[in-house]
Amino acid sequence: MILNAKMLCVVLLTALLSVTVCFASINEDFVEAAKNGDTVAVEQFIISGADVNVKDAYNRTGLMVAAANGHIAVLELLLKAGADVNAKGVLGYTALVWASRHGYTNVLESLLRAGADVNAKNDFGMTALMRAAEKGHPNVVDLLLKAGADMNTKDDNDFTALLYAISNGHTDTAKVLLQAGAKATPDYLKGLSPLHLAAACGSAADVESQLRQGVSPDEKDKDGYEMTPLMFATGAETIKVLLKVGANVNARNKYGWTPLMSAAKRGDVSALETLLDAGAIVDLKDEDGETALMKALAWDAPNKAFETLYKIGADFKVKNKFGWTSLMIAVQGGHIAAVRTLLKAGMNVNEKDVSGCTALMWAAQGGYTDVVEELLNAGADVRMTDNTGHNILWYLNRNEELSEASKKRLTDLLWNAMMK
Repeated sequence: MILNAKMLCVVLLTALLSVTVCFASINEDFVEAAKNGDTVAVEQFIISGADVNVKDAYNRTGLMVAAANGHIAVLELLLKAGADVNAKGVLGYTALVWASRHGYTNVLESLLRAGADVNAKNDFGMTALMRAAEKGHPNVVDLLLKAGADMNTKDDNDFTALLYAISNGHTDTAKVLLQAGAKATPDYLKGLSPLHLAAACGSAADVESQLRQGVSPDEKDKDGYEMTPLMFATGAETIKVLLKVGANVNARNKYGWTPLMSAAKRGDVSALETLLDAGAIVDLKDEDGETALMKALAWDAPNKAFETLYKIGADFKVKNKFGWTSLMIAVQGGHIAAVRTLLKAGMNVNEKDVSGCTALMWAAQGGYTDVVEELLNAGADVRMTDNTGHNILWYLNRNEELSEASKKRLTDLLWNAMMK
């Protein structure tokens, strides 16, 4: 009788796990159909009673991926079926932020009509307007402003939409913001000269005009941060104009940043290549011990700046003051391509930072299943603990925004690794 009871428990547990896996699979299929713009499949899911707000392993809803890929027909189907227009996914992104990042005005219009919060912020304090300004979408910026977007709000780095437009060389977008009344001189811009701003906008002609008036190419800001125009400069021609008159290619600001680091941080490959050709020292460190290569990885989306610096032989084995390696920084951003490159180059997968945290712990905390798998395949030790005794599962459970399906997948993956 006891044996039968145990067998019954096993059967019930197996059935429960099967149902859980089945639902996780349905969630993935539903979101994937929305991502691919498959209106027929999405409609069938809705008719069958599927929850339109389910999330996949990457914490994305169907509405988010439809918005990110410009699938207006799928998006409107989901909205009509009751999709949460303000749901937040990975890094706190809403569907509106995704659509703004990619410049889909028709998608934006549908989302706004459905009640999307135009001023919602992601985990870094960035709004849809900032994302559109950063990527240089003047039409999107205009649309969001008309919908009530706050043009002067700041993110966690004290950047406004205007500064994102200027620092990425999007002059047309900056003009739209200025014409709408954006503060031309917010606190952090007051110390910048016309030469700094001309360099940031990538206007070689305006830079030459300022230089003809006797302005030093290494003029520093007036707020004491010791920022030179070359640290803001976008566009190869603008940088060449400054270098031609003697701008210091390896100048440092108050925090030890160089023009190369600034270009790497914003993913400006053209600026990187121009600065490197002019003799920029690739492995200089800032006060936190970070190099340009690390700056290229410390971003919310992969870019070619890392590839550029890696290919010319930048030192990828250095650590910053927190003990983070380039591999750890790549893992923190979920940059799988960079992770693979660094592992192939021989990075120690079980290296610990000053708190005893490994790359695998960072990956688990971020909820990056593909990165976790890559690290495990490279020999990451799943049994390691940090300086306070916390193990890998503790890091996984710290991420409260991770979907249950994603958390289950990662837990299973890690347990399987522990059992080997």
